[in-house]
Amino acid sequence: RWLDCTILREHLLVQQQIGSGAVRHVYLAKWNNHPVALSILANRDYRQDFLDGVTMLISLQPTPFVVKFFGMCNHHVVTEYHPYGSAENIQTILQRLDVAHNVNIRYQLALDYVSIIHFLHNSPRGILVMCDSNDLFKTLSQYVISQHLRLILNDVDALPLVDHVNDRFIKCGSRQLFGNFVAPEQLWPYASYPYNDTEMPTYDEKIDIWKLPKVTEYILTSTNCSLCQIILSHLQPLHNKCRSINPKLRPTSSYILKQYYHIKNLYTL
Repeated sequence: RWLDCTILREHLLVQQQIGSGAVRHVYLAKWNNHPVALSILANRDYRQDFLDGVTMLISLQPTPFVVKFFGMCNHHVVTEYHPYGSAENIQTILQRLDVAHNVNIRYQLALDYVSIIHFLHNSPRGILVMCDSNDLFKTLSQYVISQHLRLILNDVDALPLVDHVNDRFIKCGSRQLFGNFVAPEQLWPYASYPYNDTEMPTYDEKIDIWKLPKVTEYILTSTNCSLCQIILSHLQPLHNKCRSINPKLRPTSSYILKQYYHIKNLYTL
């Protein structure tokens, strides 16, 4: 069962702040001498976002792809702690551990990313889309790197549901998006008049497929890993399909995952 207020008040020792954002402050804490992450609501204006994120986190348990939920008390949430922290620092972390050259570790991290996207697109709640992903480092910041150098989804606050049967599609926020990291269908399509959110067309999970190559290519890029470059060239035709302008021409996450496993077996990684 989850830890409740009674248990947490008696056994949780807060140590130091390790992160902060608009919605929550994050602290390293100890519960019965085990390190855990403690998230506390930072701004009451975001209370519903905070609680929605907790509901989503609980609904996705248990899975190796998402951070473990241990319990909560009011606006205090306790989850698994991963000392290597955010995946936006992935290159620095691998260099610090002297494994930047290791193709097996890099490929497993890339495979983890594909596996997580596949899990979200086939989740117990339905097709979930990663909306907090408007650029490469924002995307990577949603993940942490485990002690065993595996990628785990840590932030589940912005995972809207797509329902193809009932024609229910999504938009990632109400602001205009720019750049080539986001999918083409996320850009304002009417150049002749100013952006208006109510006129912005909706889209589906294929936005995750468009972004996928940029993320895995970044994970696999290293000047010290010659086999990484060979694998990247092997992945290129698949990645080109992922970057099809027409979202309907992009492969599914299931197909991509199979291809990634095929390459893993081919190179005996």
